[in-house]
Amino acid sequence: MEVLIPNNPIEVNLATSDDSLLQLYHERWGHQDKRHVKSLLNHELNIHVNIQDELCEACIYEKAHRLNFGSRNNCSSPGELIFADVCGPFDKSFRRFQYFVIFKDQFTKFRCVFFLKQKSDVASALQEFLAYGILGHIVKEVISDNGGEFDNKEVRMVLKKKGVVQRFTAPYTSEQNGGSERENRTIVEMARTLKNSNPDVEFPPALWAELINTSVYILNRTGKSSVKKASPYELWTGKKPRIKHLRIIGSVCYAHIPKQRRRKMDNKATKAFLIGYDGDEKYRLWVQESNTVICSRDVRFSEKISTCGKVIHFPITDENRMTSESEDQGKLEEKTDEGSGNESVEEYTSVDSNSESNFRKLRDRESLRKPKCYEDYIMVAEAFIADFEEPMTFEEAIGCKQNRHWKCAMDVEMSSLIENETWTLEELPKNSKAIPCKWVYKIKKNPDGSIDKYKARLVAKGFTQRYGIDYEQTYRPVTKMATVRSILSIAANERMDLTQFDVCSALLYGKLDEAIYMQ
Repeated sequence: MEVLIPNNPIEVNLATSDDSLLQLYHERWGHQDKRHVKSLLNHELNIHVNIQDELCEACIYEKAHRLNFGSRNNCSSPGELIFADVCGPFDKSFRRFQYFVIFKDQFTKFRCVFFLKQKSDVASALQEFLAYGILGHIVKEVISDNGGEFDNKEVRMVLKKKGVVQRFTAPYTSEQNGGSERENRTIVEMARTLKNSNPDVEFPPALWAELINTSVYILNRTGKSSVKKASPYELWTGKKPRIKHLRIIGSVCYAHIPKQRRRKMDNKATKAFLIGYDGDEKYRLWVQESNTVICSRDVRFSEKISTCGKVIHFPITDENRMTSESEDQGKLEEKTDEGSGNESVEEYTSVDSNSESNFRKLRDRESLRKPKCYEDYIMVAEAFIADFEEPMTFEEAIGCKQNRHWKCAMDVEMSSLIENETWTLEELPKNSKAIPCKWVYKIKKNPDGSIDKYKARLVAKGFTQRYGIDYEQTYRPVTKMATVRSILSIAANERMDLTQFDVCSALLYGKLDEAIYMQ
């Protein structure tokens, strides 16, 4: 029995049994409660199915537990009450994390997750959450257990600066913090279930952080909230989430390899397994051969759902593309297929021509175009799930696994500073103030998420300067887009070739009118 999922919008073969279709989306959406999946299919995708008594083997093994108990706090607005709790330790992840802390809003049920190397990092995670994760909401109260990671001077100072009330549960009474205690179980159970969704592959223990982040991503967009027919993401951000791009975690997939990273006779795609999402535009994939995590937009999936005793395959068509492209652009890519960066291999499924009654008849949507909206999604945990960590200090750069890359980058930076005669060594004049300096580290990446180079810059802490005393005017010339478009237009009209150059340490060529002293 097969279900066909063609281009937007989703069309379903009605000949497929309800239990198979319900099981498909049950696995796609992180093995959530089938009653909730049925309701979401009805309201969001206009697909009507009946709940059958069909068991999911992964749920049976990973979600067996005792009945819960306890009461809940009632809230009426986002940010009114935030539950916080730390979970761990786990095996060390690719970035050496062993714990995660979850902040959950009681009203919207929206979650923010941060990953920690040790429990004492809770204060910095809380500060990050209150600074960037609350999206303008006013946090009034944070409740947690009375563990040392929350009951300390650093956490109290962070909350005091923001005017947030801190409340602890009674000792040995975790039921009073049921919001976060139950949330940890929900997230960890979903991550374990996702880990075992594909019996043909065994994910390494170090991927636990990726799977935890994916669980939070799915729950925020498809999970339950205090308002019917509204997801936690919608209540927290005010924007309706995208869910059509969600696929079964653990599915075999094939990520396109850009022409810049392959030779003429190399494969155009690499085999990988889906482990998560990078925003709404890219997938996070685990390449078993190299044991690395990559990000890719151009991915082909081979989804299959599993139940007790049977496996049903679901071939997927071009709807896998995260962002649909216009028909004209598709034709252009066909003509320029040689060396193109957006090649794709279509998948076809044979269908009996006499079975027209098996399909839902929908109106022609070929002329419909969804408007492109520029949305600024703030993903609190995104920076904590990168392939490699960008050190914040010189000590971290020297002590991490990539220390040889950072040392090489610092040597290149120092060579550029010396060759350009950026400074001269002098004694600090009387009544003069020297500006401190620091190293700034950045990993430059290619469009496909692979590492291009390690960049280190030695910068002066200019924010310590005083206007009118240490400097008069700041100006940095930047090329306007109108100028860039004009040059491109002239070059195209005159059939000229364009060459792009990168000036190493370009800012070092500037001239300063003031005398600046740096430590």
